[in-house]
Amino acid sequence: MGRLTGLLFVFPIMLAWLCGCLGTAAVPCTMTAHREVVAYQRPWPDAAVFGVVHPGESLSVVARSENAWLGFEPGVAQAANMGVFRLRWVPPGSCRVEGNPYDLPLVWVPSARGTYMMAHEDLKLHSGSDTCSAVSGILPAGGFARVEGRTADGLMFLLSGVEGSEGLYGWARPVGGSVNGDPDTVRIVE
Repeated sequence: MGRLTGLLFVFPIMLAWLCGCLGTAAVPCTMTAHREVVAYQRPWPDAAVFGVVHPGESLSVVARSENAWLGFEPGVAQAANMGVFRLRWVPPGSCRVEGNPYDLPLVWVPSARGTYMMAHEDLKLHSGSDTCSAVSGILPAGGFARVEGRTADGLMFLLSGVEGSEGLYGWARPVGGSVNGDPDTVRIVE
């Protein structure tokens, strides 16, 4: 099978998988840059820059944010990112759009500079900053929560729930999960 044929075979499967992870069926929508467009890691102008979409480059759009940014799957390795954390974003009006972006799933998005824990397996939440304290909840595999604090040694993170994990609050070890954002910017809590 040729390289292009292989990509044409694999791309729809990847798109269907991503849309399945976001909880909706795929709706065809494409964006084409008419000038250089900066793509961001999160849909905010003060978020970290991911790269540039070059003039004439077309990408399939798979989600939209409440602030009208368009999310796309960049097709590059991203360590342990999952769900909405895998998407990269362009500002509204920065690209020509074919299809109706309002038919795309409206997804919760992380704040521009927030730090989040993504659970790759069920993570036990503890009432205190050590694993000997009582278990106060579970962040389920596939879930994520905002990192509100950390221990000085970085072995435990204080998590609070966001969309899909509302009401969760407790300390977790990062084993079985991964951090998206800069943990060094999170306040130290003992």
